[in-house]
Amino acid sequence: MKFVKSQDLKVGMRLAKPIYNRLGVLLYDRESTLTAQAVTSVENFGLIGLYILEPAEPAPPLSSEEAEFERFQTIYMFRLREILEALREGKATRDIYTLSETILDEYGSLDHRFPFSQNLRSAEDYHYKHSLNVAILCAMIAHQLRMQHNSAIALVAAALLHDIGLLDLPKSIMEKSEADLTEQDVEVLTQHMRSSYQMLHPDSNLFDLPLETLSIIGQTSQNYYHPNHPVEHNVRWSISAKVLLVASEYDTMTAMQLNNPPISDIMAFRFLNDNPTYYDTRVVKALTDSIHIVPRGCSVVLSNNQKAMVIEANSVNFMEPVVLQFSDNRIIDLANPHDARGLRITDIMKTMDNRIEIDQDTLKQFTVDEHLSTELNKIRSRKAKLIGKGKEPANVIKKKPRLL
Repeated sequence: MKFVKSQDLKVGMRLAKPIYNRLGVLLYDRESTLTAQAVTSVENFGLIGLYILEPAEPAPPLSSEEAEFERFQTIYMFRLREILEALREGKATRDIYTLSETILDEYGSLDHRFPFSQNLRSAEDYHYKHSLNVAILCAMIAHQLRMQHNSAIALVAAALLHDIGLLDLPKSIMEKSEADLTEQDVEVLTQHMRSSYQMLHPDSNLFDLPLETLSIIGQTSQNYYHPNHPVEHNVRWSISAKVLLVASEYDTMTAMQLNNPPISDIMAFRFLNDNPTYYDTRVVKALTDSIHIVPRGCSVVLSNNQKAMVIEANSVNFMEPVVLQFSDNRIIDLANPHDARGLRITDIMKTMDNRIEIDQDTLKQFTVDEHLSTELNKIRSRKAKLIGKGKEPANVIKKKPRLL
């Protein structure tokens, strides 16, 4: 499965993830082959891109839990948009509580790792889908950290509201990669993040939000974190604010973006884990205990550059599962030092297609052998004559069934 931007979609590609309308009605199912009409529809939807199956890749199995999660993401994204639009117009609404309770009921008491997956996004719905996903992740992490119900509700509500100020962010900045952001861009981003807090009227609490919700957003909206423009670390933040920061960063890195393709769950985990100054290690651990990062059936790349498939997940350390190495069919238990011999997982396998891709300019440098070209032209000419006479070429003539 790979991510393909909308402008690069081609007729004949197969969908790895379904497409729903705003009511959760299925428009295009998994494994559907893109037609010219479907490609046009995707462009009209404004989707950033699609997840596409490799030419010979079967669709991964989809459980009922995963299918329901995809529908949940679609339906409640539109509900969140209605809520945020009402708040931006200065209208108080209790629906933010209702949606927070719904998310907490669905995902705040799971007794197993959840198959969290990213959804399709467009420039128009990016922040809504991001906020909904962050709220879902926060509900799962809150359960792992054994937060009290009131604190969990306040956290989920904060996740739903934390990006409200970014809805007015100029598209020119949204389309930039982090590497291209200037100091002025970072300042604009910071101003819009701070406006997320001010738009909720913390001085008067116009919308009657939980005080803890306002506190969380107040802490996380002060600065836009960027590797080239570091800010003071979060050591004095509340645990809820740290949860929101981790969940938001994880979703941002693994989701499709206007400027960058998504990165793998493993690479996102490594980034969070390698920056404990900004991302609390307890929260990162709670995140990895909540969702599947390296599930059974996942194809990975090992540190010896060999490809393998996870045949048994590790519930204690997800980075040390039992894998089957494709090159020699050897089963390796990465949790067993004697068996692993220093091997480790470096990343999710990006493609199962081992064919070498050659660009058109390179192909133009090669010429066909003159004798071979002459023979091919003779065959084409003979085939054209046979077809012109209403006959099938010899190589495609069908045998008549023998009569008994």
